[in-house]
Amino acid sequence: MEAALRPHRGGTVLALGILSVVIPLVVIAFAVAHSRIGQLFMPLGIVIVPLGLVAGVLGWKQIAGMKALRIDPTGRSLARTGQILGVVGAGAWAAFTVIGLYQVSRLFTGDYTMTIPFADGTLRMVRTYRAGELESEDNEAHRPDGTWMKEGSSTRWSHTANGIQHEQGFYRDGKRNGEWTFWNEDGSIDKERSGLYQNDARIGPSPVGDFPGDEIR
Repeated sequence: MEAALRPHRGGTVLALGILSVVIPLVVIAFAVAHSRIGQLFMPLGIVIVPLGLVAGVLGWKQIAGMKALRIDPTGRSLARTGQILGVVGAGAWAAFTVIGLYQVSRLFTGDYTMTIPFADGTLRMVRTYRAGELESEDNEAHRPDGTWMKEGSSTRWSHTANGIQHEQGFYRDGKRNGEWTFWNEDGSIDKERSGLYQNDARIGPSPVGDFPGDEIR
């Protein structure tokens, strides 16, 4: 008398495989839309990688048992599909984690630009980093043609002088307007360049001394 075949667990393998693929896809899509928030979900790899590995190992055992005629072979396709999805899910998440860690490392060591939109969507702040250090901070306004131009306060730092301010002032319609202050590499004020600007041209010294005012004049 032949021993009864054990019921297959192909459905379980498939469910694990689907979860190991769907969760990374959702998180990656969310990270693309909201990169900084998406990076917070990287610890989900603690759950996703085991799901994928379990799907892969369990699927392999199920198929091996079916070939040995110990497990009901009707679940072969389910087990095979779940096994493949599990391997793909674990691999995709591993790749995403590597990419995410690389992006995080750039926050401290890389050159990149961070854009911070304001509530109404017509203004934004743009911060540029070099070797992980803030190099410039500009406010920009959205133009009718879809482009962005500098509008409002602007500051640049000199990293060859321990991060001191290199220049600070205001833009109007993408051009220097109002009071601007420029610093030399030794930290002293560049009096020849500092002063009152109009349409990118220096028109005279600052009426309040060496430092810029708080508003565009």
